[in-house]
Amino acid sequence: MANAQTPRARRTLPLVFNAFAISIAGAFASIALAPAAAASPHSAGYSVALATPLAAPKREILNGVIWRCEGDQCAGAADGSRPVLACQRVASAFGTVARFSGPKGDLGADDLARCNAR
Repeated sequence: MANAQTPRARRTLPLVFNAFAISIAGAFASIALAPAAAASPHSAGYSVALATPLAAPKREILNGVIWRCEGDQCAGAADGSRPVLACQRVASAFGTVARFSGPKGDLGADDLARCNAR
């Protein structure tokens, strides 16, 4: 009986191996693409427009979040703090903020004024 199953096992083993290899490759591809997805403008992070463009690209770690700015545009992951506080940190590090947008939308005029007052 064991001899009767051996040819079938020989046919099945490569299929199982290929399925395993494809699933591992898919896992590695999703890991490799995760940073790109996190940096995309449609992610659940913060997007900032500065009032004055920076002379050169700049990167700062603020409250454990990496902020990247180039020209008058900055982006950083949402860190769970209130958007006004995150905006204040950005304004202190990069300059006056003209627009601050997060997962829940843009800051209003009053909050933006508090952001830049710091």
